[in-house]
Amino acid sequence: MKKISIITISYNEVKTIEKTILSCINQTYLNQEYIIIDGASNDGTTDIINKYNEKINVFISEPDKGLYDAMNKGLSLSTGDYVIFINSGDSLFNKHTLSSIFEDVKTKESDFIYGNAVVKQHNSNDLNYKKARNHKYSWYGMFTNHQAMIYSLKIIKENNLSFDQHNYPISADYKFTIEFLSKASNIQYIDNWICLFNLDGVSSVNKKQGLAEANKIRKEILNYSSVKIWMIEKLITSSHFIAKNLKPVYNLMRFQSLKVQ
Repeated sequence: MKKISIITISYNEVKTIEKTILSCINQTYLNQEYIIIDGASNDGTTDIINKYNEKINVFISEPDKGLYDAMNKGLSLSTGDYVIFINSGDSLFNKHTLSSIFEDVKTKESDFIYGNAVVKQHNSNDLNYKKARNHKYSWYGMFTNHQAMIYSLKIIKENNLSFDQHNYPISADYKFTIEFLSKASNIQYIDNWICLFNLDGVSSVNKKQGLAEANKIRKEILNYSSVKIWMIEKLITSSHFIAKNLKPVYNLMRFQSLKVQ
């Protein structure tokens, strides 16, 4: 039975951390380790985490340099065959999520497993089903939510992969995934709902910076030409325009309504 490391990153998440913890420790799949990396919260988050101390394998609360620095700490402490990030505010879809993934014969020797996400819209209780794109379209961007991706820890450690927060403060997860996929030989999509993801608001400044970082990844890692990058950028900005100005149309194209039990 494959062992999976679940990593949760938190910082001052007193309102959301308990839901995240419960979704991870109540999994019916038993061969897991649970790691929480907290950035020295001072709002009561750590008090809630300590309530579940017996179910948490590793808990660290100390200052860090941000989200990706904390994620790197989690990777360095992981001992599983696979790793997944379920950060505070997010959760695994239900208590059978990991069992449904690792009992699937197709995933037995996979290097990378990904699936679908359920998205909670910003400032709304609406839940939408977001089907993953094929990973072959990773040139466009993240093809599913990061919380719906499961990575082989062996490949990560053999290739010294980490989240490059210094050069990619917005898109380090995209760079990490692109680099990982270049090393993976067995990539498996499963048509399962893996996570419930809270869609936080992203400022236009962050979107602009994120696009610039993604273009740098396309150039330096994917070796795309300037013309190809320009074409992809126009496609992405058109999608952003539709999402902002024709939201019902975008939601119809990208999401499906879903009632979550």
